[in-house]
Amino acid sequence: KNPLKFQWVFNVTTGKFNASATILGKIKEIGAYETREEAERQLLLYRKEFINHFAKKNRNKVPYKVYEAMVKWNTEAV
Repeated sequence: KNPLKFQWVFNVTTGKFNASATILGKIKEIGAYETREEAERQLLLYRKEFINHFAKKNRNKVPYKVYEAMVKWNTEAV
């Protein structure tokens, strides 16, 4: 099972697209957006920031090639 999940859901009540991330079973609300495209952009931005933060936090705990791969990861292709 994937420990990371990034998604948007249309909220019928508010008429907005809610973006969220599920990380190791915990939900992180990213925000509510007027358009699907904006929700997707914010999800990509959050995903990239999350991976970069994780890579930097663990830089001295993993081989340099692993760190480098995380920093260069194309999060848009996921």
